[in-house]
Amino acid sequence: MNWAIMSSKKLLFNYTCSLAIGLTLTTFPLLAQAQSNLIGLSGGSGGSSFAIQCPGNIRKIYIRAGRRIDSIGFYCESGKAEYASTVGGNGGTQYTFNLKPGEYLRGIRGRYGKCGKKSTRICSIQFITNQRYSLEYGGTGPASGTFNYELPSDEVYGFYGRSGKNIDAIGIITRPR
Repeated sequence: MNWAIMSSKKLLFNYTCSLAIGLTLTTFPLLAQAQSNLIGLSGGSGGSSFAIQCPGNIRKIYIRAGRRIDSIGFYCESGKAEYASTVGGNGGTQYTFNLKPGEYLRGIRGRYGKCGKKSTRICSIQFITNQRYSLEYGGTGPASGTFNYELPSDEVYGFYGRSGKNIDAIGIITRPR
């Protein structure tokens, strides 16, 4: 475990959490948030570890998808500051899921499998808010497994997992609402 602290432009605090996925040790850097939780991790072991977090409110979620999820990211607002972060590749079609005022992300669900490739990755994803469900983004073909990480009251403020040219594995980072 590593610790550091972050201000507006400098890394002042950083917590690193390590999870074992099969025989692979994966490390995810996290921003300091009181009572943050890592929930789930589904998919494969390819790519490199990532963690993206919104210090404020997620307003838009960006997805690139075709037969699989190629990239995921978000646009968030924190006071007067605006912030965007994306991980993965640039294949597939670009989609944007806009959150309405007062709406927040409560979870994700989807499918993982080969998705037309040799290794396991995220085939599709759907976002769950306190008001509605998004479309399901990605492929509709057969998958080897499903995931559903939905929280009754906490808020999702980030994603973690593994990515390269695609999103290989994904989980959520939550905080109390």
